Amino acid sequence: MDYFQRLEVSRLASRKTIVSAYRRLAKRCHPDVGGSATEFRLIKEAFETLSDPERRARYLASLENEERAAKAPSPPPSAAYQRRVPYVPVRSRRVRKVPRGLKWLMVGSVLVSERRRKRWLKRLVLFGAVIFGMLVIVAAHLVIAMAVLTVLVVGGQVVRSHSRYPLSH
Repeated sequence: MDYFQRLEVSRLASRKTIVSAYRRLAKRCHPDVGGSATEFRLIKEAFETLSDPERRARYLASLENEERAAKAPSPPPSAAYQRRVPYVPVRSRRVRKVPRGLKWLMVGSVLVSERRRKRWLKRLVLFGAVIFGMLVIVAAHLVIAMAVLTVLVVGGQVVRSHSRYPLSH
């Protein structure tokens, strides 16, 4: 937090305004009144810096340098870094780093590694094989059930029934 905010004054405040702001805050934050000693020390330091014209000029120059440095764009990455880690755009405007040595594919609008795609493909094939096996078993059961029914019923007449009640009346 800068000194102007700590004293709750603008950067164009006069010495008189700074003194009155310091006195107001000192009454509220002094340790004898119940305030914090560290907070009072910070307020006192801000007042001493802003009330002295020479120290205030140095402080304003350092603030301007910090603001200028914050607004300056960061330098672009070196060419070696760009070759080593290529950037691939993914959804909207975000940029995603892609490691070297892996093959990447666009599946829909999602960037997927070749290794992950193969792993999911194996799982899908395995799942399909399991489902197909279950269907074969069910079909075999249906064929067996139909064969049993054809043996039991010949020409609309029940030949032999395993239950107490015959199938036809």
